[in-house]
Amino acid sequence: MMVRFFLIALLAPLVGQANPIERQIPLRSPVITHSTFGGWGWSHCGGAKNIIEVKYVSVEPDPPQRGQDLTVKFVGDVSKTVKKGSWVDVTVKLGLVPILTKSFDFCEQAHKTNITDRCPYDPGTYAVERTVTLPEEIPPGKFLINARGFNADKHELFCLDIVADFS
Repeated sequence: MMVRFFLIALLAPLVGQANPIERQIPLRSPVITHSTFGGWGWSHCGGAKNIIEVKYVSVEPDPPQRGQDLTVKFVGDVSKTVKKGSWVDVTVKLGLVPILTKSFDFCEQAHKTNITDRCPYDPGTYAVERTVTLPEEIPPGKFLINARGFNADKHELFCLDIVADFS
């Protein structure tokens, strides 16, 4: 339960509704290219044809703290229309052990952020922000999170690998 809250906090602007397991991609150990000294980092894992190019991800406080509010900010460029029916597959591992695999409705979750528009989202630059409270009970350890978004026509929206270390 506590891991789920942490996952939602990190990916809140991007996440939404269940899809069949065959659409999910196995998580590999990420190579983090954007990191902070706060014990977390992120990197792109998608291709050049991604519809959303994530430019910036930040969290406050940095590093995230158990039992405190966490504000997550994403900035990204959308190159093609993001349609209703888009989804995000998320896999969370604690170390090498998978602890959560879930799919979320992209448009539903994007609307819960500071974006007031609803799907479809036209091309352009978007900044999204969401604040959640992290539970005190987050276990110590290194969490590996993979989030891979798909448009309603199954074209990849984005792919992010995120590492959060609560050791």
